[in-house]
Amino acid sequence: MLDFIGTANRRFRFVDRFRALTRGTRAAVERDIEEGFPHLPAGCDITLDRESRAAVLANVRQSLASTWNGLATDLAALGNVRLPVFLKEAALEPEDLYARAGRSFLALKHAAGLRTGDAPEGDAARALARLLHVDDDARLDTWRAWLRDPTPPAADATNPLLLMLFAVLGFLRRPVSEMHEAFGEVWSNPDLREELSDLLDMLADRARRPTWAIERSPFRVHATYSRDEISAGLLQVRRGKLLRTQGGVFKCEDAFADVFYVEVDKDPSHYTPTTLYNDYPISPTRFHWESQSATRADGETGKRYQGNAPPGWRTFLFVRKAKNDARGFTMPYTFLGSVSYVSHEAERPMKIIWELARAMPPELFADLKIAAG
Repeated sequence: MLDFIGTANRRFRFVDRFRALTRGTRAAVERDIEEGFPHLPAGCDITLDRESRAAVLANVRQSLASTWNGLATDLAALGNVRLPVFLKEAALEPEDLYARAGRSFLALKHAAGLRTGDAPEGDAARALARLLHVDDDARLDTWRAWLRDPTPPAADATNPLLLMLFAVLGFLRRPVSEMHEAFGEVWSNPDLREELSDLLDMLADRARRPTWAIERSPFRVHATYSRDEISAGLLQVRRGKLLRTQGGVFKCEDAFADVFYVEVDKDPSHYTPTTLYNDYPISPTRFHWESQSATRADGETGKRYQGNAPPGWRTFLFVRKAKNDARGFTMPYTFLGSVSYVSHEAERPMKIIWELARAMPPELFADLKIAAG
C-alpha cells in the first residue's frame, strides 16, 4: 500500500503524481479522483477516503492553475486540438489560459512541441489576452464573419467596427494607412486566425447580459469596451494614427457628443487631490458625477452639460469599477448609454445628477455601489 497523501507541502501538486499514473489531462485526473479511478490497469487500485479525496481535489483544482509548463504538458497529452477542446479537457476558462499579457494558444502549441520554430511575437498574438471583455453581438458576429473569410476585410478607416478590431488587436502604434497590411499579417497565419476565431466563438457562447443599440453610435448599451475601442468607435484618428484619449472627459465634435470616462473606485496613487472626483450610482437609473475642477455652471461647458447644447448633441457615459481587473489587466468600461441632465449643485467642480435612459443591470449597479463605498 502506498500513501499518496501524507503531510504534503501546500505547493505540492497532486495532479502531477496522479497524471503520471493515469496519463490523463488535468480534467481527466479530476474526473478520475471524483469517480474513484475507474480506468486504472488491471490489478491496480487507488482508494481515497472522503477527507483525502476532498483534500486532493482542492489541491488539484488550485494547482492546476495556470503555470505555463503545466498547460504545455496538458496540451502535449491531448495533441493538436483546437482551443475549445483544450480548455474543456484541461478544465480551464479562457481567463486561465490568457492570465498574462502576451499569452496565446499558438505560443502554448510551441511550448508543447506541437509547432516548430519560434513562437509568434506579433502585435495580434500578444493582444489576445485583451479580448476577453468583448460581449456584444455587433462586434462578435461581425468580427467572426470577417475571420471566416479567407481574405481580410478591405481597409476602411470610416468603419467603426473595423477600426475597433484594428485597435483591439494591438496595432495602435501603426498608422491607420497600414490597416490592410496589419490584417494581412493575421490572415496569413492560419493558426493565429483560427485561435482568434475560436476565442470569439467561445465568448459568443458565454452567458452575457443583453445589450441595446442606439442611433448614430456603434456602441451598444451595457456592452464593455476598452478605451482604445471607444476612440476607434468614435473614428478618432490624428496624424494618421488612432487617438489615445486621456482624462475623464472628451468633447467629440465628430460624434456630436461629450464622452465621460468614469472610474468609481479611484486609487489615490493614480489621481491628484483635485481629480479624485466623487462619482457613484445613486440608483439603477441615476448617476452622480463631478465635472472637471475648473468647470463653471455659467461657462460654455457647464451650460452644455445642463442641456444648453446644439440640437442632437448627446452625453455618453462609460463607467468601470476600478483601474485594473482581477488579472491585473486594465479594466474595460461599460457603456451606460446617452444620459440626460437632471440637476446640479455647486461648480468647479459641478456636482451633476444624470438620468440613464436604460437602467443598469442589477449586478453592475451592486458592484458599482460597493466600489463607491
